[in-house]
Amino acid sequence: MLNIYNKKHFGVVLHCFGIIVVTWLLLFQASNVALAQDKFSITVRGGINLPCQGQNNLSLNNGYGLEGEIGYRVLSQLSVYAGWGYNNFDVKDDYKGSDVDFVASGYSLGLQFNQPVASSGLSIIVGGGALYHELKVECENSDFDDSKRGLGYQIDLGLGINIGKNLMLIPGLKYRSIERDYDMEGRSKRIDLNYLSAGAGIGWFF
Repeated sequence: MLNIYNKKHFGVVLHCFGIIVVTWLLLFQASNVALAQDKFSITVRGGINLPCQGQNNLSLNNGYGLEGEIGYRVLSQLSVYAGWGYNNFDVKDDYKGSDVDFVASGYSLGLQFNQPVASSGLSIIVGGGALYHELKVECENSDFDDSKRGLGYQIDLGLGINIGKNLMLIPGLKYRSIERDYDMEGRSKRIDLNYLSAGAGIGWFF
């Protein structure tokens, strides 16, 4: 069960929701630029996170994620992107009677290939890159140390659907893998977080 109304991170969700709403308004106010001529892009995305395996003694339920990316087209079909994301998982077992949430958040940097499908208004999008993420456990009855930021990787596959002169709807999948050493109440543990994110985003090209 997703615990998105927990007081500790309700503010984060509300803040991200506000950013998405403002971005949507900006997207529809700027629909007079042709997509084929655009160099820059801003994408906001939300999705459901599906853990691929038990994460070294942490049994995780499905989670959710919010992220944003800025891209720059370096070749006709190749772009470089940088972004930031917040991903939350509910831990199945409570700790001392309190709900426990597992959070992975941080930065991403990578390349993305966009292949238009003839004149259909569709594009196949394939990408991958590095993650620089921090892992942490949030629990009201205990203070767990956060992991230091470290490297991981992600691979993504999506379908771009033109919905305006400079707007694109992008449903897709992302696979992410992050490994970090984590201090849980004085004991060091190795956390291997591997999960699949299924979601959709809106891209603005300008």
